[in-house]
Amino acid sequence: MNNTPKTKAKEVIRTFTPEEEAKFRKMLGQVCRLVIPAGFEVFLRQFKIYDHPDIQEFYKLMRADINSWKKTEWETRTYDHETHASRCLVCEYGRHVTVYTNTYHHTGAPEPHNLVHRRRSFAILCRIEDGALLDLRLCNAFMKKEDMDQFDQKA
Repeated sequence: MNNTPKTKAKEVIRTFTPEEEAKFRKMLGQVCRLVIPAGFEVFLRQFKIYDHPDIQEFYKLMRADINSWKKTEWETRTYDHETHASRCLVCEYGRHVTVYTNTYHHTGAPEPHNLVHRRRSFAILCRIEDGALLDLRLCNAFMKKEDMDQFDQKA
């Protein structure tokens, strides 16, 4: 059985030097932990990829995802962030993704909503090969951390 992820021929979105790639990956992790739509826009503009059609789609989906749970009118406060490696289960089956889990609380919501602490997870598929950014996508179908631990033990 071939476990190699399916690969589509992709257009290069941008090329990076090794230093730029390291900075890109570090800053991507930071904006994913902050989960502020404007932070994603600043990040994407800083690396001059904001106007690319694939990146516009990524930004649109990230903004919608964040705004679905982070409520300005309820003063959502994130206070715990976890990150772990996983694998995509649908679009790019088997490809590595990074999962970001945020624990949050709607401090300004009416009772009982202000008493509940929630968690929201999403994953980012960031595909850079030989310094070329080929893909940056939101992933909502990924292996749970517990499943990855078992998967890694079997591999």
